[in-house]
Amino acid sequence: MKVGDLIQFRVTGGMEEDYSPAALVIERFSNADECIWVVMCAGMRCMVGGKFHEVRVISESRRPSKVR
Repeated sequence: MKVGDLIQFRVTGGMEEDYSPAALVIERFSNADECIWVVMCAGMRCMVGGKFHEVRVISESRRPSKVR
């Protein structure tokens, strides 16, 4: 997953219908343990990642990723 991708996410262990609407990945933060992604979903900024979410990529950005 990278900035520019279109994704859906849900809480880990959720049901199929629990996936979010399409969300655009706009930022990436990382530390030694995990990555946190900031997405725009239904007009809101949301944090996705870590052990708390399952993510599926709907469409990949063609833009090369720059890792911070």
